[in-house]
Amino acid sequence: MSCTTSTVILKHSSVCKEFNTFFHRPEFGQAEAQFDKILAIDPERIDDIDIYSNILYVTDNQLKLSKIAHEFLALDKDRPEVCCLIGKKSKFTNGGDRVSR
Repeated sequence: MSCTTSTVILKHSSVCKEFNTFFHRPEFGQAEAQFDKILAIDPERIDDIDIYSNILYVTDNQLKLSKIAHEFLALDKDRPEVCCLIGKKSKFTNGGDRVSR
């Protein structure tokens, strides 16, 4: 592993820790901004996408939630995190009454 790769991994790990800290306080605006940084570094990161979807749902950010739901559905529709993301998107689309079908 090169020094550059090691630095990127450490930075990525640090940004992820900050994201989780903001989520659990809850400081949703800062948590959303942190996860946007994470996705800029790793656009196909599925880990923690369920937490990110919770933030987007709670802050009523339907447009961004719908966008990432479509992107991640194409990546791996069978991952539990992606299923959670799709469920949150469906709550907006269907008014929350038909998500479990």
